[in-house]
Amino acid sequence: MSDTETSSKPTLWDFSIEIYSKDDVELACLDLQDNYGVDINLLLYLLWRSQSGDMFASEDIAEIDDHVRPWRETVVENLRRVRRELKIINCKLDPEVVEDFRNSVKELEISSEALAQNILLSCTPEVRSTSSDVEHASRCNLSAYEAFLETEFSEKARNTILLALKVNR
Repeated sequence: MSDTETSSKPTLWDFSIEIYSKDDVELACLDLQDNYGVDINLLLYLLWRSQSGDMFASEDIAEIDDHVRPWRETVVENLRRVRRELKIINCKLDPEVVEDFRNSVKELEISSEALAQNILLSCTPEVRSTSSDVEHASRCNLSAYEAFLETEFSEKARNTILLALKVNR
């Protein structure tokens, strides 16, 4: 059994829910998604793997992204777009009916996110580097993701996420 499959480590989904629920992490993740092109599931996957000390290079992240990108672009992003548009749509339907429908789309979006995580779990590349320092591994994975996206995340979002990881341990 590999380190990522041990029973003492939370599942990727449980880890994601735990981290995402920490103070300001949702806002930080949405900022990274909307302004830097971050795939939140991929980000959480990298942070989850860092909890075992696994560190990835930007080339590894490109390989992982190749596996999940078709699902993300075809399903997750389209459901997100529809859900967001339903929040502002002006139509002749009862607003409660539209909100109920929007909530149904939101549930589908969440299910699609869980399936995206299954894809991430199925395409795990070989780990080339590890660290016994979880914070160091987390920082390295964030930096590698920045390099892959050819951007630099906001310091506020980066620090919020790193603080949530410390509190989670």
